[in-house]
Amino acid sequence: MSTILRSKVVYILKLQDSLVVAIAHNYHVFSAIVIMFVRIMLFLYTIATCIKLLASQESIQYTNKLVFPYSPYGSPYVGLLLAVAFPIDLPEYNVFLSFYLSAGYGVAQNVSTSEYPPIVQSRSSIARKDAYTVIENKLEAHGYPGKPCLLRTICEASEYSMEHNGVIADILHIILTPSSSKSEDLVEYEEAEIYGKFNKDCRKYAKQCTRSILDLVSTLGDVMY
Repeated sequence: MSTILRSKVVYILKLQDSLVVAIAHNYHVFSAIVIMFVRIMLFLYTIATCIKLLASQESIQYTNKLVFPYSPYGSPYVGLLLAVAFPIDLPEYNVFLSFYLSAGYGVAQNVSTSEYPPIVQSRSSIARKDAYTVIENKLEAHGYPGKPCLLRTICEASEYSMEHNGVIADILHIILTPSSSKSEDLVEYEEAEIYGKFNKDCRKYAKQCTRSILDLVSTLGDVMY
């Protein structure tokens, strides 16, 4: 670490301690938990500043000396999760108010990744096709045939109305109803919805997927409630 960088880091750490002391001095009712939370946030700011300063050094070169295994269910990444919880005093209940900060960074899967990844503009929404691909991969990871089981689930969900059954039911309705959003030419999924809505019988899709995913959800709901 260069002398200039070291001096900047020391200055930031001293500034951090001075700020915390000032907060504790001016607000006598400040709890120790809140002060700890402030220290953590300032520490994270210090880390981010150090990373920025390191990136500005011309002598630093980005090279991949370690690669991570490929996964068909998503690219490997390194994540940081920080959570701080405050207990709320309620009789007969254990309730916590929590604040969390998370960040994820993709890692190299092969030695050809020798430069910074391109900056990708974020999209305004997630495509339904991408969401269905994720669901199918998760089903396959748990031993179920992905696409056949998703088609059966869409068919069964369209047999009955999920309206006025709570937030979770509304979310499931949006996910499992292709017609609830702009068409993306997902012919097989749209056909499964129409088939279940008008025929009220999804045994056609049970041939390739013998286990109903909605039955698993409803069984879990019966146990919980």
